[in-house]
Amino acid sequence: MVTTAAQIKTAGRAAMLGVVVFLSAGPAAACSFLTDRWNNLIAFSADGSFVNADSEPGEYGRDTVSGAPVADLGNGLVSQLVREKSGCRVTQYLVVTSCLDGKAISLRGEAPPIVPNTPVIAGVSAYLVEEILAPRGKIRVDGSASIESLTAAAEANDLRYVIKGSEGDRWAPWQHYPMRRACKLFYPGSPGSK
Repeated sequence: MVTTAAQIKTAGRAAMLGVVVFLSAGPAAACSFLTDRWNNLIAFSADGSFVNADSEPGEYGRDTVSGAPVADLGNGLVSQLVREKSGCRVTQYLVVTSCLDGKAISLRGEAPPIVPNTPVIAGVSAYLVEEILAPRGKIRVDGSASIESLTAAAEANDLRYVIKGSEGDRWAPWQHYPMRRACKLFYPGSPGSK
């Protein structure tokens, strides 16, 4: 087979087009499902943080859920920031557990406000807990809070939340890792630690 100048020119253009397409897809490729990990064992640290929790139950769950260190709020309450990364979307949840009775609430973060004249990458989204917590948001979480008061505040501010044991809790973060570990750190022997 003889290669002609026209074929070389066409191949060169195709290669250049491929480079342009690859470079323009850079941000999307960087947060692609191809980078997600699958079926690794969940790993816990001494501070209660964890990585590799599955985002979906079952054999083919992607290891996209992780948690920050557990915080003791006092009065039997603990909290943990849980992050789920799915493709180009990052969703944060604040999970607050009452170790004294085992009740828990998961509060989903909100998207940050759009700032005029600021570049935005199409297809990338984030729901951040800092947007719902004071001083930016209207939720205050400390030792004086309760699952009931946090539920009322979430409802009053139209926030997405799930209560442990409610009908919709099958998608809540505690389905992906054992919540009792947080209570075991600060309130061992409490109902929430069992």
